[in-house]
Amino acid sequence: MTAVMTAYPTQALNLTAYNGPLDGYILNCAAQEVDIATGRPLFTWHWQPLNHVDPSECYAAIGEAGSGTVDDPWYYFHINSIQKLDDGNYFISSRHCHTLYLVNPAGDILWKMGGMKSDFTFGPGANFSWQHHARMHGSNTISVFNNGASEYNQEFPYSQGLLLNFDESHKTITLNSARSPFNRTVTTSQGSVQLLDNGDSFVGWGAMPYFSQHDASGNILWSAQFAPSDNEVSSYRVFSHDWVARPIAPPLMPISSPSSSTNATVYAWWNGATEVTAWQLLGSTASMPLAAEILNVIGKVDFETTLTYTGRRQYVFFQVAAMNAKGEILEYSAFTSLNGTTFSKADNQTATALPLN
Repeated sequence: MTAVMTAYPTQALNLTAYNGPLDGYILNCAAQEVDIATGRPLFTWHWQPLNHVDPSECYAAIGEAGSGTVDDPWYYFHINSIQKLDDGNYFISSRHCHTLYLVNPAGDILWKMGGMKSDFTFGPGANFSWQHHARMHGSNTISVFNNGASEYNQEFPYSQGLLLNFDESHKTITLNSARSPFNRTVTTSQGSVQLLDNGDSFVGWGAMPYFSQHDASGNILWSAQFAPSDNEVSSYRVFSHDWVARPIAPPLMPISSPSSSTNATVYAWWNGATEVTAWQLLGSTASMPLAAEILNVIGKVDFETTLTYTGRRQYVFFQVAAMNAKGEILEYSAFTSLNGTTFSKADNQTATALPLN
């Protein structure tokens, strides 16, 4: 198994040709693929960006993306996505050059898509700038998040997730479909486009804290916002996947102030657990604190589920157990007493659900 990653080493360079200092510095971006088990590098694209992409192709001038000094190097290339293709080539995005590159294992650039020296011509609506998360799908389709703006420039009225058709032999790019934000807002950084198996797509809006799902034509199906737009909360990328998780930490269960040991209300939750469909409430007496008896079972309502006990028998300690759709026990909480003290579950209280792989 391998991993691809980016790096941003600083390099000294005479920048007078670009209105920068003689003893200047740039961030000469690098791409690398490594074998995860051994850490052995399988592909390194380090000096090639500067050797093959002249800094004059950068749309972020010195002073906008760094002043070109050792403490503030010029961020001329800004690599922000890498995709290893089935044929062994690499699909690399340069945000500040507005360009997508096809690079072979030897490090040679096979073609440039977009930017000042594009090998492709673009049809209406297919252009992009300041882009993120470029992905190739098969031999003629590309998805890319078109920011259309940076912190210091704007070319498009609002950002979009684009699905593009490209003809490699004729070097043409045409728009397949576009995904627009519900509020037609420009996103100056970050962002992603994920194509789903059913033809829909999932778009993360980067610096704007929301995400949305779109149909195959790009029409918005729904959108969700996870933070106020003005509090600097963002997401680099957002993906939709099936996910099953069972946290290491046990469920939590505070007790509401009870009127007596025969009347108690508890609140159960297990943050991060995806399998919980019901909660079991258990109680134990002062004389036998670890001998828990089942008092109630309630279907999971939301993040927090309320369980109550009202009865004749006096219980001093309470506990909950998270259950899955098969009625199996996923995990027990600690015991909590009426005065708020806690102690661990009993030794014989073990999960009946099979462990996750």
